[in-house]
Amino acid sequence: MPETKFPPGCPVYSRIAEQIAGRIESGGIKEGERLPAERRLSRELGVSRDTVKRAYADLEERGFIKTVQGSGSYASRPDLSGEKKRVEKLLREAVYELNSSGLTWHEIENLFLERIWSCLPEREKVRVAWVDCSEEILKACAEELADFCNAGVAPVLLDDVREDAGILTDGNFDMVVTTINHVDDVKRLVKKKTGGELPFEVEMVVMSPGRLSISQVAKIDKRQTAVLIYQDEWYLYSMKRYLRELAMKGRGEYVRAGEALSYLEQADENTVVILPQDSDYMEGLPIKIQQYCEEHGMTCFRFCQVIDNGSLMHLKKKIQERWMKKKKKKVRKEYE
Repeated sequence: MPETKFPPGCPVYSRIAEQIAGRIESGGIKEGERLPAERRLSRELGVSRDTVKRAYADLEERGFIKTVQGSGSYASRPDLSGEKKRVEKLLREAVYELNSSGLTWHEIENLFLERIWSCLPEREKVRVAWVDCSEEILKACAEELADFCNAGVAPVLLDDVREDAGILTDGNFDMVVTTINHVDDVKRLVKKKTGGELPFEVEMVVMSPGRLSISQVAKIDKRQTAVLIYQDEWYLYSMKRYLRELAMKGRGEYVRAGEALSYLEQADENTVVILPQDSDYMEGLPIKIQQYCEEHGMTCFRFCQVIDNGSLMHLKKKIQERWMKKKKKKVRKEYE
């Protein structure tokens, strides 16, 4: 069963049920096909049999499976015709009521799109690859994209793409997003892999320091030493540029992540530590450094780079358009 991301706190049985329902809807599991026995599926997924039992019960209640006593559980397509007519009637009434209250048809369309968009299950989301060169910020920016655009976003390191662009071309992505610094490189690598074609849209974004990070840099005075923790050379280059543009007053020191804790043993209270953005970077090293700083009275903060709001709005619109095209294509296919 393919791995799928779910919101934090989502019960395991719901995740299993949602994945199976998605495969039935997409045709991956054919109607009438027998599902694995509870004991077998629990063993394959590494969960308890009770968890699988709850997942199957949820699916049966929603009409996605039918259980035959003594035979097993079989895939089914729910009959929603009656419910569909009832909901369509409610929607028509709601649309006319909204229009009579003064909303234009375009405003009503956008209102419904936003409501649908906010409720998309994971299997319906547009799949996006976020490509960047620095592990220090890679995952955090991917999560920012996923939250704002309600998309399924996978972080991909640029060095991995340079090694084999198949990580993108074979990844079943609908879109690739990268920074303005890397967009040409990504396109070139993909075209080289495919023989000149781009199998997906490649969008670029502009990034800048977060407001809180800017204010924290401004607080560093001339008596203090700012110690930047880094590993990737491109990250170091970009951070030096940011700190120079922000006119940091203190003296700068640049320490590789693996040497950070031993370096800080020689530091004093006039040290300000600038941490990588991702808290789980290098197996949670930023958290360990933060704890060390708190115990020894040193100031530390994470320098956060964020995607420009205009870029985020543009991406959200593009991702919504891509989703609507996919849905229309799916509907046409079903009617053929």
